[in-house]
Amino acid sequence: MLRMMMSNQVYQIEYYRFSSSDYILFDANVWLYIYGPQGESLPRLRSTYHLALRKIRGAKIPIFIDVLVLSEFINAYARFVYNGFAAGNKTTRF
Repeated sequence: MLRMMMSNQVYQIEYYRFSSSDYILFDANVWLYIYGPQGESLPRLRSTYHLALRKIRGAKIPIFIDVLVLSEFINAYARFVYNGFAAGNKTTRF
């Protein structure tokens, strides 16, 4: 069983030095900035989080995802796309 301690400190991701002893759990908002349509309207945030993700993956740091975070990502992404539809193309049962 993997046991880890979570830090209660908040760090600015662009200045954080990732180490091999880190474990990462991104919030759904971070995934949305990287992969979601909202990131297109906020290129600076998308770039910041994308660069951090590249550093994390390059350092082979484990990235964890919780089922609730995944669910929130899918729901927010679908809602964003749905809201972009023209009124006549929207189903009332979304």
